[in-house]
Amino acid sequence: MLNNHSGFIGFLVGIVVTAILTVVLAILAASAGYLTLPSLGELTGIKQEVINQLLESGGRFTGQVRFLATTFFGETDNYFISPTGEAVFRSVATDDLTVTRSETIAGFNADFLDSQDGSWYLDWNNFTNNPLVVSSVEGVSNNEGDIDLIASGNITITPNDSTNTITFTVPAISQGSGSGLNADLLDSLDSTQFLRSDTSDSFTSGTLTLTSPTTLSVQGALSLPTGSVTGTFVADGTITGSDLASDIVISTTGNLTTTGSGALSIAGTSSLSTTTLGNLISTTGSFTSQVADSASAIGFNLQTSTAYSTAGAKLLSIKNNTTEELAIDKDGNLTLNGNLISTGTLQGTQLISTIGDGTPPLVVISQTQVANLNASLLGGFTAAQLAGNLYNYLTNPGFEIWQRGAGPFTANLAYTADRWIITEAGTDTVSVDREATTKKDNSLYSAKITFTLGSGAGNSRLQQRLKTDQLYGLLGRTVTFRLAVRAGAATAIRALVDIEGPTASTTYSSYHTGGSTFEDLDVTVTIPTDATDVLVGVQLAATVTAYLDNATLVLGSTAQTYYPLHPEEDMARAQRYYWKTSGVTLFPQVTGNATAGGQTWTTNILFPTPMAVVPTLTKAGTWEVSNMAQPTVDAPSVEGFRLNGTSSAAGFLYSRPDSADDILTAEANP
Repeated sequence: MLNNHSGFIGFLVGIVVTAILTVVLAILAASAGYLTLPSLGELTGIKQEVINQLLESGGRFTGQVRFLATTFFGETDNYFISPTGEAVFRSVATDDLTVTRSETIAGFNADFLDSQDGSWYLDWNNFTNNPLVVSSVEGVSNNEGDIDLIASGNITITPNDSTNTITFTVPAISQGSGSGLNADLLDSLDSTQFLRSDTSDSFTSGTLTLTSPTTLSVQGALSLPTGSVTGTFVADGTITGSDLASDIVISTTGNLTTTGSGALSIAGTSSLSTTTLGNLISTTGSFTSQVADSASAIGFNLQTSTAYSTAGAKLLSIKNNTTEELAIDKDGNLTLNGNLISTGTLQGTQLISTIGDGTPPLVVISQTQVANLNASLLGGFTAAQLAGNLYNYLTNPGFEIWQRGAGPFTANLAYTADRWIITEAGTDTVSVDREATTKKDNSLYSAKITFTLGSGAGNSRLQQRLKTDQLYGLLGRTVTFRLAVRAGAATAIRALVDIEGPTASTTYSSYHTGGSTFEDLDVTVTIPTDATDVLVGVQLAATVTAYLDNATLVLGSTAQTYYPLHPEEDMARAQRYYWKTSGVTLFPQVTGNATAGGQTWTTNILFPTPMAVVPTLTKAGTWEVSNMAQPTVDAPSVEGFRLNGTSSAAGFLYSRPDSADDILTAEANP
């Protein structure tokens, strides 16, 4: 019932409103045509015919009017305004149209844009801040077809859809400035960053590198100012054949230089005038000078650019591979590793040999006398030596003769090597042996001394005495004694010259340093005219084992190098003081044919050299005898003695040595 009542009430309201609007329209028609509705609120149920009549009569609404249904204009439904804001008009005539929505209005076509006709916007001159060219087009794509580019400025653009490429064809005319084709950059580089090929240009910085197999071909002149070409070397580069059709000319102010391990290699003939070479290598080993003959001609001139003054600097060095064979130092001194061979004359101010002893410094084939040759040595001897200094006044100076045996000799005043005698002091002990191992070169033996110091206080010695018969040529003259000594302790042994007589004295050398090597110990003295004896030898001052060899006593103040005596002379000097037989040679013998017992048979024995004084004779050992007693000796003299035998009975008799101890000795120690 409520719904029915509501519908009925609405029906009544509609009738009333319609009646009212009818009256209003009548009034509006009679008045100025305006209908003012200050506050009608919502009008519902108004017939469309009423609204249409209102609008057709030229009326208008003031105030707020709400249309809750679609309002149509005209006889058809083509033009209308709907409650939802949709509107369709054939045309709108107005001086002011404001659109508040931002959406695109489809089909909207205005006569003016910002008060300007459309043709105004087609004139490029009407724009400001307009770019000269399109600098970039970003994000443009067309997956469905082509992008058309319109060519101008005599440039043809040809797209190729099959290869997705665009070809630009530029006319074969100048396209420089003003041609319409002039870019500021190429691949983002300014034109100043490129080298010109049609005119002079400069490479101002950086390194220009040509990588293999790129070839630099220079058809014109190549100018290389100082410092313009840098680098350590040109690797594996060659200039051959037609590549070098003419000469390479270098400015007189420039240089062609190789550095480091690089070399300038010239396989053919090279003509060099002024050339600075770090390393010149010839594959043929031949250098030819073409300087013409003249008084001032120099075939090869080697000159340093600065004067050399540093020690060791060389002007020239010639090597066989790495071995230097010839050198000329900064002072012009020539050094040869081999021999200097000349078929001509060698001329100079001085000839100096630095070879050591043992090698002749000069070998001369010719025996022709050399005029004005003044040598300091003749046959190895000085002038002083040749005047008498060569003579060695000692007996058995090389300790080669040991007639009494090889030792050891330990007794005081015992002779050891011939003429060398032991002198012991206090409780000192001295033992002397013949030594065949520790000795000087070119020597048979040395004398080995084993000394133990007791209470002798440095007075024990091994020495040789020279008596009056040996001194007559030395009295009042200066002599020098030298002895080669080897000792295992320092300050233990030294050489001495002891002069006995009214003007007695003892002179010593320095002590041996104890280096277990042979050292020459020298003593120089002047022998007084009243000297009776001269003793030379060594003083033993501390316990030591020492070796003595190669002694000399010569005239003068210069020590003499030891020269061994001839063995015959050496033995003859020794036998002047001591003589003995060997005992095993069946010499000497006494033989005879006795007619009865008690007869004396004699053999005379002559000494090989006269003895210094009448000797003391000794027969030793048990000799082999037949029909006689042991032989005896008597009648000694400096020339010889007698060997005697007495027969035991009639018949043949003899006596002879038959063992090493069957000996005869004669000792003459003045």
